[in-house]
Amino acid sequence: MEQTAKSSRKTKVLTLVQEATQELLDSDSDRVSGIHAGLIAEKLQMDRANVARELNSLYRNGQLIKIQGKPTLYLCRSVLARKYPNVFFPSTLAKDGHLKDYIAAAPPVEAPTAPVRTPLPEESLETAVGATHTLKTAIQHAKAAALYPTHNLHILITGNLGVGKGHLVQKIYTYAVSQGNLGENAPLITVNCKEHSANSQLMLNQLFGHTRDAALKSEKAQRGLIERASGGILYLSEVDKLPSAAQDMLITLLEKNTYTRIGEASVTRYANTFIIATSTESPDSPGLAPLRQRFPVRIHVPDLRSWTPRELTELLIQAFRKEASSTGLSFRISRDVFSVFLKAPYPGNLGDLSSVVRTTCALAFQDMATLPHVKTMEIHLRHLPFDFLGSIQEEPKQDARIRALFQDLDLEYFIFTPTSFSSNRYIAAQLLALLHQENEPVRHPEASGSEESSCVPLLIICHGNGIAEAAAAYINDSLGQQIATGLSYPSSVPFRELQGKLLDTVRAIAAPTGVLLAADMEPLTTLHEYVMQETDIPADTVTGFTLSSLLTIAQLTCQERMTLQQLTREALLLMNSTAASPDATFLNRTARELLEPSMTFLNPYKAMDVLSSTLNGILDELDIIPSNEVTIKFIFHGSHMLERLISGDSLKYDGLKTFVNQHSHLIALLEQHMSYVGEIFGVSIPINELAYLAEIILPYL
Repeated sequence: MEQTAKSSRKTKVLTLVQEATQELLDSDSDRVSGIHAGLIAEKLQMDRANVARELNSLYRNGQLIKIQGKPTLYLCRSVLARKYPNVFFPSTLAKDGHLKDYIAAAPPVEAPTAPVRTPLPEESLETAVGATHTLKTAIQHAKAAALYPTHNLHILITGNLGVGKGHLVQKIYTYAVSQGNLGENAPLITVNCKEHSANSQLMLNQLFGHTRDAALKSEKAQRGLIERASGGILYLSEVDKLPSAAQDMLITLLEKNTYTRIGEASVTRYANTFIIATSTESPDSPGLAPLRQRFPVRIHVPDLRSWTPRELTELLIQAFRKEASSTGLSFRISRDVFSVFLKAPYPGNLGDLSSVVRTTCALAFQDMATLPHVKTMEIHLRHLPFDFLGSIQEEPKQDARIRALFQDLDLEYFIFTPTSFSSNRYIAAQLLALLHQENEPVRHPEASGSEESSCVPLLIICHGNGIAEAAAAYINDSLGQQIATGLSYPSSVPFRELQGKLLDTVRAIAAPTGVLLAADMEPLTTLHEYVMQETDIPADTVTGFTLSSLLTIAQLTCQERMTLQQLTREALLLMNSTAASPDATFLNRTARELLEPSMTFLNPYKAMDVLSSTLNGILDELDIIPSNEVTIKFIFHGSHMLERLISGDSLKYDGLKTFVNQHSHLIALLEQHMSYVGEIFGVSIPINELAYLAEIILPYL
C-alpha cells in the first residue's frame, strides 16, 4: 500500500513538471526556467521534503533536467525531446542559460515532406534478413518478378504464420518502386481472403467489380480491387481461403491476364495488376495445388528454427532496437544471455520472438526502474519468461554455430539505446560483414579434419611484374607449405583482364573459409568486393603491408579454426602496430604500466581504447591539439572513475553548483560524449565526476 502511494506521489510530481516544461516552451521566453520543489509542494499540498525526494529520484533516473541555483529548478526531459528531437540537453543546466544555446548547436530538423519511395537500408529487398542465405533464392526470384516489365510474373508465397510473408510483400513493393518498375504512387492493396470466405458473392464483387444489375439492386457499377490496383500490387493474404468461384475467376486472370466484372460477361478487361498471394498451407497441400500451378513464381519462407544464428541475431537486434526506440529506455544484454535467445525454437516465429523480447524488456524495467542511478536496464537470465526458458533444448550443432558467431563478433555486451549516442552503430558495423556474406557451414569443434583444410589462403596482388609472385614464393619456402599465391598487375595489362585472372585464381585456391587478399594500393584495395559479387566466395583485403608482416599473416592463417573475419582483424592490428605509431606505443605502455596493476573490474586495454577515442572527440570539438599529457590524465582518471562507479562509489565535488554554472557548456559537452562510455560499461556518470574531468580539460582551453 505504501509503495502504491509513493508511486502515485511520484506520478503527480512528474506530471506537474511536465506541465511547467510545456508552459515554458509555449511562452516566448528563451531563458532557462522551470519549477521548484516548494511550488510543487504548495500546488499538490504535499510535504516539501517528500517532493524534493521524488524530484531527486526522477533526476537520477534521467527523467528530469536540473537547473542550478537557489531554488533548484527542474524541467522534464521527454517534453523537451518531443519539441527538439535532435537537441542534446545535459542533465544539469546553468541558472542563467538560454535554450537557444543548446538548440543552435543541434543539426536542423528538416520539415516533413512527402514519403520518398527510395528504400531505406532496412527496407531494401537486398538487405532483408536472410537475403544472403536462408532466403537467397527467394529474394532473387522476387527481384526478377518485381522487375518484369509486363507485371504478370505473379508470386505465391507460402509459409507458416508469423514467418514474415507480409513483410516480404512490402519489401517487394518498395523494391519495384525504387527500381522504377512501379510508379511512385502505385497502389498496394491488401485483401484478407479469410474474412469473406463465407460470402462468395461479396468476395467476387469486391475483387472483380460488378455492373448495376449484378449486385443487389446497386444503382451504379463498381470497380473491383483488381481494377483499383492497376499499375500496382494486389496482395491476397490467405488466398487458399477464397471461395471456389472466386478461385476459378482468379485462375483465369492468372492464366490469361484478363477478367470480367460480375454481370458483365460480354466485356473482357485486361489486367495491369501485379498479384502477390500468400498462404499458410504447405506448398504441397492438395487444396493449394490448383492455384499453385498458376503462379509463375513460388516462394517458401521457412520457420525461424531453420534460420542461421547470424540471421536470428539480426532479427533480435531489430526487435530490441524497436523496444528501446518506442519506450525511450536503454537495454544492455550480455552475450551469454543473448545466446539463449538464439537457442529458442519460436513456434510462433516472428510473433513469438517479438513477444518474448517485449516481455523480457518489461520484466527488466520492472526489476530495475526503481533503483537509483540506473539509466540502462540490465537484462539478466531471470528476466526471460519462464515458459520461454522451458522450451529451449540443447542442440550441439546449433551451439557450435552460436559459439563461432560470438568468436567473430568479439562482443561482451549488446547495448541498445533510443538516442543517437548509441552503440547500436558499433554492433551494426561488426555484424555487417557477417550478416550479409554467404554463410559458411560451421564445423563442430569435435569434427575431424586436417588442420591445413581450415587455413585461409593468402592472395598477394601487387603492381608491376613478378613482385607478388616473388613474395608468395618466399613465404611458402619459409613456412614449408603452400599458403600464399602471387598475382601481378603489370602496367600493360588492362584492369578488366586482371579481374578475370583474379576470379580464376580465387576459384582455384579458395577454401571454405574464404580468401584474404593483400593489395599494395588502389585500385586493387577493393577487389574483394568484386570477388564476393561474382563468386559468393567470402573475401577481404588488407593493405599497407611489408614482407615481414605478410609472413606473420601467413603464419596466422595456419592457426586452427581461424575464420576470415578473425584473420582480417589480426592482420589489421598487425598493420597498425607495424606503422610504429608513437601514440599507439604510448597508450599501450600507459595501459600496461599504469592501469593494469590497479584495475579490479575493468579490462585496462578496453577502458583505454574507449576513453582515448572519446577524448579525441571532445578535443576535436574544443579545437584542442591532443597531447600525451592530457591523454594520460584523462585516461588514468577516467578508468578509476569507471572502477568506482561499477562498485557503486563516486567522488563528491565541493562547490559543484558554482563550478557547473561557470563551465556549463564544457559540462554539457562532456556529458554528451561520456554517455557513450557509460553505455559501454553499464554505468551512469554523475555530474560530480564530470566536474573532475572538466578540471582536466580546462587548462588546455
